Amino acid sequence: MASGEKKMVLHMSIAAHQLLSKLLRPKLSGHDWRSLADCMGFTYEDILDLECDMDPVVSIIRQWEKQDGATVEKLLLFLEKIERPDVIEDLEPFIESTPLPSEYRKSDIKERRLSLELERLTVSDEIFDAFICYAKEDRSFAYKILTTLESPPFCRKICIDYRDYVPGNCRIDQTAKIIEHRCIRLIAILSPNFTSSSSAGFQVRIALNLSPDFQQRRVIPILYEECEIPEILRPIYYLNYKDLDDCERPHFWKRLASSLGYVPKGSPQVQLKGHRSPYNSPSGSPQNLRKINDTSLTDKNDRNKSSKEKKERSFNDKHKLRGFNLLKSRKCQ
Repeated sequence: MASGEKKMVLHMSIAAHQLLSKLLRPKLSGHDWRSLADCMGFTYEDILDLECDMDPVVSIIRQWEKQDGATVEKLLLFLEKIERPDVIEDLEPFIESTPLPSEYRKSDIKERRLSLELERLTVSDEIFDAFICYAKEDRSFAYKILTTLESPPFCRKICIDYRDYVPGNCRIDQTAKIIEHRCIRLIAILSPNFTSSSSAGFQVRIALNLSPDFQQRRVIPILYEECEIPEILRPIYYLNYKDLDDCERPHFWKRLASSLGYVPKGSPQVQLKGHRSPYNSPSGSPQNLRKINDTSLTDKNDRNKSSKEKKERSFNDKHKLRGFNLLKSRKCQ
């Protein structure tokens, strides 16, 4: 170990973070995550806000571990202060396997990425358009999404756990790697079962952590049954399935498939290769669009003017011909 080098909470495995969440979430006055947050320096107002979070333990750990002094040693002192020796004991094997900061050199990161690419995570080594996140009670609807999106005309590649996971790996780590490295989007089936499922909430948080500012559309929520939308998903526009009738459902599937990259044949959104629509280009500002509209209007006026002139020429030529024929007949007489 390098002199003075200490293990960081940031470098602990996902399984260790999940264990902290499991052990500290139950309400134990003076011994739960609220007490830990207080030790970490969170204000009373911050803790009240975090109570509405789907997983407040993950939230406080993620925020605290960004600090320079967020060491494993300090975390253990906090756990000791709130009298949770059971958590310390359960974390010991994870702490032993946590690497030192010096092991996170750039060369090591490249090697880890290479090993991840070679690691067998799913039955087929392909990139999926979406990962289906659901509570086990909603498996029938998850299957309906799977079969509909993979069938024509959509033909999307969908990942679902019971069909695509390769057995033998740690389920938590495997899920995290698949969502991060193998799936472009995550479809979340929202229902009362979802809000009470820790595994479903964990999968959503992984996807959201990949784009915390919502710049990338990583999560696509579907309201399957009436429930309270989780706090972390409220900023995201969701698809409503529960209130649809038979006439409206075809539009639902088309919208869902479109969010995964499906483009209907003959759609005006399809562009020729190398062609850039002004509406989709950086120059497609309101001012530029106004210029385009003005140009179109000018072209239309020019066409109308040309058509009018053509009719007038035809009319004059017709009368000239009649006059010529009349003059010719008089000469013949």
